[in-house]
This record gives sequence, structure tokens and C-alpha cells, in this order.
Amino acid sequence: MKKLFVILILFIFFAFPAKAYDCPFGYINDPFPGNCSRYVDEDGNNICDNGQVLAFKDAINQLEQDYVDNVAQTGSSNKGYYFWQIVVLLLIIYGFTEYLVLLVKETKIKYLRYITKTNINRFWNCVLLISFLVSALTGMFRIFHMLGYLQTSYKVVDLHVYFSIILLVVGLIHILKHWRYFISIIKK
Repeated sequence: MKKLFVILILFIFFAFPAKAYDCPFGYINDPFPGNCSRYVDEDGNNICDNGQVLAFKDAINQLEQDYVDNVAQTGSSNKGYYFWQIVVLLLIIYGFTEYLVLLVKETKIKYLRYITKTNINRFWNCVLLISFLVSALTGMFRIFHMLGYLQTSYKVVDLHVYFSIILLVVGLIHILKHWRYFISIIKK
């Protein structure tokens, strides 16, 4: 299991470090004068732009430019993602579900028999899974956008942020709720 985890981490680390543009012949960083007739050098660095590798520095510059463009479009650098409102809302919903479990235990109401601790845990695990999947997917869209594979809008960024906030809050609740289990795994 540890080997699989290490392999997964290494794959994630090395899978998207750079992007070769669309060179039809597969040349990467082809120097001047180029190995084919499609040599293009618009940035003047004596490397063909079709096969030039976009490094992380260029990706960071693209992110900064996207931020500047967003500020220019919206007129504000404060996006305001409603962080605290989402946190409070999730804590209220979580508290309400825990209250329902206690209420059903005490009253034994027949039509609420499906509200058990196990089912509530399943519900929150599903919320955790869905928020992770959406956050990961929209994060990948942003990576592909930075590397030039895909054009995305700021709605993808908004979705990513909102579901990441949900993931953070529900993940922290999950860790706090099951901390004994996690400690027992670490001790083994």
C-alpha cells in the first residue's frame, strides 16, 4: 500500500511539470534554424515555439496575467468567495444532522428510522467525495488551461474555490470525528 501511495505521489508530481506545444513532428525545444519547415520563433529565444516547453515559471506568469485580467474586468481584486458563510452553513447543516440522529434515538419515530449514525456518516462521506471530485476536476481544468491545452472561464475557478472550501470544512469535520481511527493507522 505504501509503494502504491509513493508511486501515485510521484506520478502526480511528474505528470504535469511542463507542456510541449503542438509540434507535429514531436520536436521539443528545437533550436534555430529548426529541423522542419514549420519553425516559428515569435518570442525571439531561438527555440521553435511549436515544440517549446512551457515551464512552471511561464505558468505562474500566466496565472498572474489571468489575475490582472480579472481585476481589470471586475474592477476589484477582492473576489469574495463567501468563505465564512459557507463554513457557517456547513457547520449548521452538520449540527442539524447530528441533532437528528440524537432525536431519532430518543423518540423512536418509525418514519425516521433511516436516519441512523451510519447513514449520516455515509451522507457526509458522499459530500466529501463529491467535493473532492469536483475540486480535483476543476483544478485539472485550470492546469490544462495554464498549459494551453484547454480554455476555461472564471466560473471554473469559482467552482473550484467553492468546492475546495466544502472539501476543507467537511474534511476537517471528518478528521476530527474519526481521529482515533487515523491515530490507530499511524501506530501500526
